[in-house]
Amino acid sequence: IFTNPILAKEYRTFGYRAPYTIMPDFVNPEETRARIGASLPIPAQRGMEKPVYTLFASGRMIPGKGFHLLIEALSHIPDPCVRLVLSGNGPEREHLEALAEKKGVRDRITFPGWVAEQELMRHIQSADIFVLPAWRTDLTSVLLLEALVFATQVIVPSDTALAWVAGKSALHFRD
Repeated sequence: IFTNPILAKEYRTFGYRAPYTIMPDFVNPEETRARIGASLPIPAQRGMEKPVYTLFASGRMIPGKGFHLLIEALSHIPDPCVRLVLSGNGPEREHLEALAEKKGVRDRITFPGWVAEQELMRHIQSADIFVLPAWRTDLTSVLLLEALVFATQVIVPSDTALAWVAGKSALHFRD
């Protein structure tokens, strides 16, 4: 059983020949919303014009997650109409904070560190856009599913398991 066709293809390429099926990861929307006391998946202000939009990304801050790409992208938006909340911890955190300083966007990025699940869900729910900048092409993300539960706009790399899970519900980008 594979959670997406990209992972199944990787195993086939490696030599796996047994029969298989695809069974996607799943999240129970009602249970997810109940855990944080959210009665509606979509905040009332979602989709309305705002003076500042919030991007949200979270995960273990390690090479390969692509958080540096978000900081670089933010540095190309001169207007402070976009801010970034980058949650998580790991060996790359100091490097990411230094990069934000170097790129002149440190004042537009919040680094709350590791947060408890309920706070994480609140960040996802209140964000305008949830971004998964990079990850292994063959793996999915429960955070992506939770962002979709809250109807948060999503941006993921194309031609990945993340893109397959999100389908037309996400904006896909190429490196």
